[in-house]
Amino acid sequence: MAKSAVEYLTFKYIEIMTVQELIIELQEMNPDAKVRLAIQPNYPFEYDLSGVVETFEDEYIDANSGETKREGEQIVYLEQGEQLGYLPQIARNQIGW
Repeated sequence: MAKSAVEYLTFKYIEIMTVQELIIELQEMNPDAKVRLAIQPNYPFEYDLSGVVETFEDEYIDANSGETKREGEQIVYLEQGEQLGYLPQIARNQIGW
């Protein structure tokens, strides 16, 4: 049985979520719902997202060719935006904080 996004965000599971797993979780949600980021279980805040970027584990400019070299696994980062306040209790309960 697949774990929900909420279960991935708790400390019960030490797993790495992939983009595909996140897409599957998001497909079950309202596409018009706002997206927030929950931070710090001991002092929970909520943030909006200000961007999404994709990188590689190692990305550099080759000194000889001047070309950008990308090696290793691809990683997607969700950029933390503005702090909106404390994480609402209902969200803390659903996450398990």
